[in-house]
Amino acid sequence: MQNNNFSKFLTFENYLQLLVLSIPVLLITGPFLPDLFLSLSSLSFIIFLFINKELSFFNNKFFYLFLTFFSILVLSSILSDYKIKSLITSLAYLRFGIFIFVISFLVNKQNNFIRNLYFILIVIFFLLFFDAFFQKFTGSNVFGVENPYGRITSLFGSDIKLGSYIARLAPLLIALSIYLKSERYFVLSIFFIAVVLTLISGERTSFLMVLIF
Repeated sequence: MQNNNFSKFLTFENYLQLLVLSIPVLLITGPFLPDLFLSLSSLSFIIFLFINKELSFFNNKFFYLFLTFFSILVLSSILSDYKIKSLITSLAYLRFGIFIFVISFLVNKQNNFIRNLYFILIVIFFLLFFDAFFQKFTGSNVFGVENPYGRITSLFGSDIKLGSYIARLAPLLIALSIYLKSERYFVLSIFFIAVVLTLISGERTSFLMVLIF
């Protein structure tokens, strides 16, 4: 019975979901790991479609629109003065386009994907909120990392990215809250946390982004 349950868990959809849901957490560690997991999820998805002969998944106007945009990037790289470096950057951009379809696939195949993403983002936001205030009043975060340059960075350590992280993920979390019909006061609480965190982080651009949103 346990083996059957374990085999059910070890599905491609669960593997892909694990990769994708890890990205918001790994963004705190720096750019390498989240980019690696994003690339792995996109590559795994392409291999899965090839093996199962389901490439028709890309037969829609959104993919063709992305291909047009991607082709323009590649062409501009070929015509640039730094062909090789620019071309490598443009080709690597393909993984982001594929990643959009990875999300679409998970939303359709995994009924709990949206709720899991919602839960993970909530946990991250509240952890950052409490740790940021802990750092503000004690001079260091829960891991003992002191304020770099007198700035509040929370779990980001020496990287001044707290405000940027919040400003970019707060709209997603608020959108998910509304989609899942959370209480209005809870949605307002998330917005309040986003405003406070970007404000005390000292990142004025991020603070402005949250207010505009």
